Amino acid sequence: MNNQQKQLNEIFEGSQPATAQDKIVNAILDLSQPLTEKTLVDFFDFINLENIKALKDSGTLNGVFYAVSMRARENKPVKVSQATKRLFIKQIENAFENCRMSGKMQGITAFSTLKFCNHNCYKFQNVKGSICEHCYVNLYTQSIVAFLKNTLAICFVEFKPADFKNMFVTVKNAKSFVRFEAMGDLINEIQASNYIKIAKAQSRIKFALWTKNFDILNKALEANPAPKNLNLILSYLKISQNGEDFSQSLTDIVKGENVKAFIVAKDEKTAGKILESNPNASQCFAKNCATCGKCYTKNDSKLIVEVLK
Repeated sequence: MNNQQKQLNEIFEGSQPATAQDKIVNAILDLSQPLTEKTLVDFFDFINLENIKALKDSGTLNGVFYAVSMRARENKPVKVSQATKRLFIKQIENAFENCRMSGKMQGITAFSTLKFCNHNCYKFQNVKGSICEHCYVNLYTQSIVAFLKNTLAICFVEFKPADFKNMFVTVKNAKSFVRFEAMGDLINEIQASNYIKIAKAQSRIKFALWTKNFDILNKALEANPAPKNLNLILSYLKISQNGEDFSQSLTDIVKGENVKAFIVAKDEKTAGKILESNPNASQCFAKNCATCGKCYTKNDSKLIVEVLK
């Protein structure tokens, strides 16, 4: 028994999923067995509001998140049929179709995975002085259902750009700007590569991908260079306390004309110091991304600075 399975068993000590859920859920939980198309599709179909609530009530839900996270970390693509590809592409398309962002992102179409299935999200939230300590993502059960399905659809199957060429034809809500990971982050290279392929297939749309997981992005870029219509937004983990400009260190990690850095400053005064010292910096006033567009378009702004809210 490997260490991952031991950790999972410890999570579930004294707690078992309901009888009706055993076969499907246990197939996901058993990390000693490789993920197959049947296990993936059965679990995808199993996810709905009622079953997620049942898993939560039985004390099993966090373990399911853990198991999905551990499987995603392996970055092993699952070989699937065309029917399964179509099923997952439809899920991705529906996520864009039903996207309803609010606040500063109102009018932006977005796609997100589930942060509870991202091991780095847990790690970053425990970093003192990080922006992740102030995580704004509070998900209702309905959102958990949608984002968990998104995670399964995008993180375990390798697609081709051609698979996504007709995706936005029927998406009424597709605006000129689309954001990858408005509520989560990169989990593995398969996911990052699939985002790049979506952007390649939809050259008329301007995309932006936010991430703090630069190693994952770099590995994906080695095999799949980013197209011109995809901006890569490197979000710095730590909050700037005294006007520190971390943008050069970020853009040294991931290189490219379409790479921008994103830093959160503790207050207006601190943001002012960064803006004064960097001629290529612009301030995010957190009003309306759809009308601003600096993160999504090619422009002189190589660093975006936002004040902590």
